[in-house]
Amino acid sequence: MHCFWILRRRAFWVCTLLVCLGFGFAAHTFAYAQSPLREPLQAIVPSRKAAAITFDADMDADDVPALLQALHEKNVHATFFVTGVWAEKYPQALRQIAQAGHEIGCHGDLHRDLTALTAEQQRQDLAANCEKIRAACGAEAAWLRPPYRRWNSTLLQSAHAQGLRVADCSAVTDDWKNAAPQIVCAQALDRLKSGGILLLHCSGLNTATALPRILAALQSRGFALGTVSQLAETACVSGRKRLVSFTFLCRKFG
Repeated sequence: MHCFWILRRRAFWVCTLLVCLGFGFAAHTFAYAQSPLREPLQAIVPSRKAAAITFDADMDADDVPALLQALHEKNVHATFFVTGVWAEKYPQALRQIAQAGHEIGCHGDLHRDLTALTAEQQRQDLAANCEKIRAACGAEAAWLRPPYRRWNSTLLQSAHAQGLRVADCSAVTDDWKNAAPQIVCAQALDRLKSGGILLLHCSGLNTATALPRILAALQSRGFALGTVSQLAETACVSGRKRLVSFTFLCRKFG
């Protein structure tokens, strides 16, 4: 009988410890799931092997149909960051991008260094960029990728005031330097890691040729490819899944 009470007491303390650990992990995971992603967003810790495919558009739109065809064939949605000038000059191309289900983001109205502007000038630039996107295709931009990938705290505040989140990237190729397709492909596959954001350019001479190879190779490696918003949501879903699992642990041992 004495041994029985000793074992019962030990079991009680073990269960109490497990419950405390469970609640601790649940609280930590809840905070993780609720906390905003660090901006500018460059990469996340995803719940599965995933990455975002993005394009900057500021010059011509000649290769947009080929880019859209490659994305369609691989059932991939991407994020296109466009300048206001580009949206005004190529509204039909922007409508095609939006109609294909791709995400539209801001890339500055005039593709200038926004960090060199005052806060008011930044807000005016971003407002003009968003309005020109809206006028061209009816889409509401959700993200900003600053021109030249330059940002400061003032720009982050200006973007948030406009309702924009700020994204950067984690992998860049030399497609903007018109590198050969095999080089662009090799750079993308070598530099893009799970949770990362790949930056390509609509105006790259060989981007449209390299894109099908990039998408096929990444998918063969198990990557789920999508937009910046889809990638960001993957991080949030990961936190919520862990929250559920630890909550179950608390209930089970409580």
